[in-house]
Amino acid sequence: MAKKEAIYDVVIIGGGPAGLTAANNTARRGLKTLLLEAGKKAGGKPHQFYPNKCLEDHPGFPDGITGDDLTLRLWKQAKKAGVNIKKREEVIDIDSSKKLMTVITPKDKYKTKTAILCTGMQRTPRKLPQLSDYRGKGVHYIVRKPKLYKNKNVLVVGGGDSAFDNANCMAPYAKKTTIIIRGDKAKAKASSVKEAKQNNIDIFYNTEIKSVKTKNKHPSQIVLINNKTNEPKRIKAEEIIVNIGYVTSTDFLKKVGVKVNKDGTVKVNNHMESSVPGIFAAGDISSDVKLVSVACGQAVIAAVNTFKYINKKKWKKKEHIYIPEKRGRKTCGK
Repeated sequence: MAKKEAIYDVVIIGGGPAGLTAANNTARRGLKTLLLEAGKKAGGKPHQFYPNKCLEDHPGFPDGITGDDLTLRLWKQAKKAGVNIKKREEVIDIDSSKKLMTVITPKDKYKTKTAILCTGMQRTPRKLPQLSDYRGKGVHYIVRKPKLYKNKNVLVVGGGDSAFDNANCMAPYAKKTTIIIRGDKAKAKASSVKEAKQNNIDIFYNTEIKSVKTKNKHPSQIVLINNKTNEPKRIKAEEIIVNIGYVTSTDFLKKVGVKVNKDGTVKVNNHMESSVPGIFAAGDISSDVKLVSVACGQAVIAAVNTFKYINKKKWKKKEHIYIPEKRGRKTCGK
């Protein structure tokens, strides 16, 4: 007998905070839910870029919570709800030409009634032009383990939240931490800037890298230049952290056929539905406010409206809504 092809109510693409939150909510509403994560581990940006960062502005955690701890909780919650999570499955296309759309990966094809895009912005860290000819070691775009910078002089390039967060995380370990900002003010949160000053981090505004002197293929001395006065300044630095934003790719979204905004985010309505019926989006991929709490909130909206969308449609008997097994009553928090 031929194997029956599984039909999902919803396939969620991306296993970051938005994807895990959406999956938890669709599964708990009785939808047969599949989550596809391209990486070897779910967690998204908090896991990849700032696993050790303390998220002090996330609701419900007065003492903060690290990126890894938060995503682990979200993963456990989704698994407990009955979500089928498949890792190392990068979605390369979605065929929405038929009533049942097909989500395509290099490994398989999945039939589904709906899809929720939670991939985050498909971004790579923006490279620093002044370092385009540099071929040595000691230049980083992501900080995963601040302890690796112990007793080193570290230069952080950038004025946003990532730059200040990384500088503050490394400050207890580094011998000296310096931040340079091309403009005349920081874009980071005021609390992060205040913390940097309390950590004795030097902050230079209107400043850029002019040249890098190396020793044993590592930076040793950095020549900085004030872009207003042209005044040079020399500092010691064995490590350079570059946090000047990301380059966004919209190739996947164009292939899927959803409309995008100028900044590369997916155009959605108040229900978090894209221009393609049945395809929703949540998180960084659909918002200009890049916060975990915002991503989770949008994911709930997308999940609720996915449920409503499915129940408004007429499906064949074999495509009827999935109802999970009834679970016994459990004490909350157990």
